[in-house]
Formats: sequence, structure tokens, C-alpha cells
Amino acid sequence: MLFMACSPTDVGEKSVLDFEKEEERIFSVIGTNNIDMRIEDTGSLQGLKQANNKGGGFDIIHITGHAGLDKDKGPVFYMEDELGKRQKVSSDDLWGVIKDFPPRMLFLSGCLTGSAYEEANSESFAYKMAQKGVRWVLCWGLPVSDEGATLVAAEIYRCLSIGKGIDHAVQSARKLLENRYHPWPLLRLFGDKSPIVPLVAPGLLVKKGSPVKLRHKTLKYSNVRVLETGFVGRRRYVQRGVSVIRDRGGKCGLLVRGPAGIGKSCLVGKLVERFRDKELVVFHGVVSEADVILKLRNLLDRLGNKDGLKILKSDDEYEQKIKALFRTVFKGDISTIIYFDDFEQNLYIHDNHYYLNSEAIDIIRPFLEAVDWTEGSSNVVISSRYNFSLEHYGEDLPAAKLFAIGLKSSNDAQ
Repeated sequence: MLFMACSPTDVGEKSVLDFEKEEERIFSVIGTNNIDMRIEDTGSLQGLKQANNKGGGFDIIHITGHAGLDKDKGPVFYMEDELGKRQKVSSDDLWGVIKDFPPRMLFLSGCLTGSAYEEANSESFAYKMAQKGVRWVLCWGLPVSDEGATLVAAEIYRCLSIGKGIDHAVQSARKLLENRYHPWPLLRLFGDKSPIVPLVAPGLLVKKGSPVKLRHKTLKYSNVRVLETGFVGRRRYVQRGVSVIRDRGGKCGLLVRGPAGIGKSCLVGKLVERFRDKELVVFHGVVSEADVILKLRNLLDRLGNKDGLKILKSDDEYEQKIKALFRTVFKGDISTIIYFDDFEQNLYIHDNHYYLNSEAIDIIRPFLEAVDWTEGSSNVVISSRYNFSLEHYGEDLPAAKLFAIGLKSSNDAQ
């Protein structure tokens, strides 16, 4: 199953969904059963296309969010662009990105996705998707609360994961709501004439592990833990980071700061997953010239970049080597994300402000001086418990070059 939540930031504060809660609730139900739940965490049409194509299609696609009516497009689902703004998606748009690998079941978990629009002389969004070739389409015929939608979805997938058919799953889910309101016109199912059969064979042994829990265990080519269990509710922070790394806003990288255990590495891990065309180099804790040169040499050696290796083997000083890489190799040949994790180990406090230790100043300064020379091809990312200053010719390099993201507790994530 592919799960995608859409919660645009420009649809009104009251309309922002608690999609992380729905992800966790559904996962808690199916995590030990025979449904492999993957998360598409951009909420965008393009993200859906990429995830569906990469997975070679899914038995189920679940899309949760808000729906409405557009005078030109007809019924629409409100998805997000890469910066979190609203994108109106029609049934034609949605079918266009899933038609190569259509799901057997589509759950459009948005209010009125199963309701026709008389004023527009239009059938419902769900009906249109069934017409286009999706075997079963679940939807809502009336407005539904976040809580009600989450309860029903969890029950639907619980039934499917143990080998029940979609008919049984719908009936069981409706019973959950029968004491609140009449569920028959609320939860609707469109389908073709195909016989209803289970998506999961009943009686299968329970899987020992879930791919979802293991998917983001560490960052590539590093030992940085980015996700141990569950999901990371940091979409807005990710979208801000994506904007910076895509060379928007005048910054060349990120300073991700917050208390220990708040999820700084998890956030960086999510960002790195968005930029798989960029090579990742990670420095953990206390930095040293020897470690920097070694890891950069390993990267260049792995990629067979002779120009970069020549720079590192030269008799130039350390600072000149780093600047030369950003001036040439990291600008054209290799796009990189240089990540300094747990950077607070290189800081000291004075008058309630943090500064770099003398040993670390000469190591990190060339990176911050030269990163903008790559014109967006390469970036520097630092995660630290504390903000810090590094003055150079009257300029505070972290403030000038890095966009600061201050993480709060996961309960405050948006």
C-alpha cells in the first residue's frame, strides 16, 4: 500500500490535517500483518507519480486530504506543490500519473470525494476514477471528521491485512460509526464487475519485520541513525529545506538546531532522500583535518574523479584544497551535500553564546566561505543543539550562508 497525505498550507489554518497521526494509527494496525505500507511524504502529484513508478505499482493507493470543486477542472483533490502550497488535481490529472501502474484499490479519503456536483453537472471524483479503470474506489459521500476518517481507514486496512475482502472491510468499518451517524451514505464504494477477492491471502504467517520501520535506518555511506521506528512528522521543515537546497532564498545550506533527541538527523535524512542525485559526505562530532581529507578522498575515489584526487594529493594547504574542490569539482562534476552532524561537540559557550573551538575554526571556515561558489550544485548542512557564530572579515558565516531551522518537540511539528 502507498499512503499519501495532502495538507496544503494555504487552505486555512483549520484545514491543516494531523496526517502524521493517521499514518501512525494505520501503521500500528497493519505493521505486523501482511500489508507493506510505504509513505509518499511530499503530498504532491509528482511525488505520487515517482513513488508509484518506483514501486512498480501498488495494490492500494490511499490519498487523504481535502477535496473541492473547481469551475474549470470540476471535482478536484487539493494536493501540495514541493513548497507545500495548494495544487488542484482533477481526476484526469490523477489518472495521468497512476495509469501506467493503476492500483487495484484507491481510497480517496477526502470530504465529498464520492459526491456528485449538481451545480457543475459533474459526477463525483471517485466515480470518474472508477470509470477510468480503478477496480475499487473508496470515498466519502459527505463531510467527515479527521477522527472518523482515521478510525474507518484503520479498520478497512485491518480487515484487508488479515485476508478479508473489501466488502467485509467496508461493512466492518461502517459498524464503527453506526452509533454516531448513519454510515451508509457516508462511506461509499465504487467498482467494476470484477469479483471481490481478498488482496491478502488469509492464513499467511505474520511477517517478522516491517519494511517501513527499516527503510530509513541510516543515511547512505554513513552511520548516522535517521529513523528507528514510526514516521517523522516534519513535512513543513522538509519543505523549507528543499526550497533552500534547490537554490531558492539566497542561502547555500542549512543549520538544523534543537535539543538532543528532537529528530535533527531524521530531518536531514528526509532531505537527503529528496536529493538522490547529490552525493552525501557525513562528518560526525568533533571534526579534524585528517577525517575531512580521508572522507573526501573516499568519495572522489569511489566516483573515479581524478581532478579531485589530484587536488587532495597536492602540496597546497588544507584551506586551499577545500576551496579548490568547491571552485571546480563540487561545482560541475559532483553535486554534494556536506553534512556535519552533532556539531555542538565543536562549540564552547561564552556570555551565553556559542562559538567554534579554535581547532575547528580553520576546518569548517573554508566550507562556509566557498559553498556559494558552486551556484547551488553543492550544499553544506549542519545539525547542532545550539546556534553559533563564526566571524570572518566582519561577516557571521553561519548566519550569512545557512538557513536556520529550529526544531521543537514532535508534538509541535507541522
